[in-house]
Amino acid sequence: MLVIRNEQIQHFIAKNEDELVRLIRQIMRECCPGRVENYSDKVLDGMIRLGLEKAKKHNFAKAETIAAYVTVMFEIAPNFDEQPAIKQVLEDNNYVVDDRFFQLWQRVDDKVWSEAEKGYDAKMWFPDKK
Repeated sequence: MLVIRNEQIQHFIAKNEDELVRLIRQIMRECCPGRVENYSDKVLDGMIRLGLEKAKKHNFAKAETIAAYVTVMFEIAPNFDEQPAIKQVLEDNNYVVDDRFFQLWQRVDDKVWSEAEKGYDAKMWFPDKK
């Protein structure tokens, strides 16, 4: 029986970080054009790389989790993970790391997401300009 390991599946999604950045940029340009239309590819790639680093700090490893995390940074707030209820889910060691992100939709209510959105800190995207 053929067994495809998770690492192999991840390789099909994106062979390396540069490819993952390009994939996320394409997703953002297609799905959320209003959020990214004013950014050149170079600037957008820098923002995405910042998101990759934040996702890695949460120990996310799967390309689909990282891509979803970065997308939420653009849709809700680059600092959405600082909202206490969201942070609690992301740090809940009772669950597998990559599962925690997708549990947010079941474990965090709309009021919390609204609070996270209101706390949007645009400076997070450009830390060198603070």
